[in-house]
Amino acid sequence: MPRQRTEKTDDQIGAEKRRRSDARRLKRAQETFEQRAQRLAKDRESRRAWKQQATDQLRDPRIISDREAKRAYRAAEETPEARAERVTKERLAQRKRREAETPGDGSQRRQKDREAKRARLETEEAPEAHAARTAKYREAKQAYRVSQIVLCKLSCYTVPRATQTLLMSWKYEHMACQQ
Repeated sequence: MPRQRTEKTDDQIGAEKRRRSDARRLKRAQETFEQRAQRLAKDRESRRAWKQQATDQLRDPRIISDREAKRAYRAAEETPEARAERVTKERLAQRKRREAETPGDGSQRRQKDREAKRARLETEEAPEAHAARTAKYREAKQAYRVSQIVLCKLSCYTVPRATQTLLMSWKYEHMACQQ
C-alpha cells in the first residue's frame, strides 16, 4: 500500500531550506582552491550552454528567416523595460569603445565605414530588387502589427502562454511564406 504523503508546514520547509543552505556553506568553506575553481567552471559552462541554447532557438531558421522577423520576435517577447535596459547597455558599451579608441583607431573605423558605403553605392540594387525588398519589409511590418493587435486583444483575457506562443509561431510562418 502506498504511503500517504503528509503536507509540510511553512516552518518545516523553511527549516529544511536553512539546513540545506548551511550544509552548502559548510561544504564550500571546506573545499580546496582547485575544487572551488572546478565548481565555478562547471557553473559557468552550464550557464553558457543554457545561454547558447536560447541563442540557437532565436536563430532557428524555421522560426526566424530574416532580420525583420527576428526584430519582430524580440519586440514581441521583450518588455519595454527590458528593451530600454538592453538599448542603454548597448549604447554605453559603444560609448566606452569609442572613448577607449585612439585617434588612429577612430580614423580606421571611419575609413572602413566610408569603404563600406562606397561598396554599397557601387553595387547599387536595381529598382525592381529595391521594390521587392521594401514590399517584403512592408508585409512583415503589417504582419507584426496584426499580431500585436491580436495579442493586445488577447491580453484582456487570461490566455495560456502556449496559445500566445502558437499565435507567434503562426505569425512567423506567415512572414516566412511571404518571402
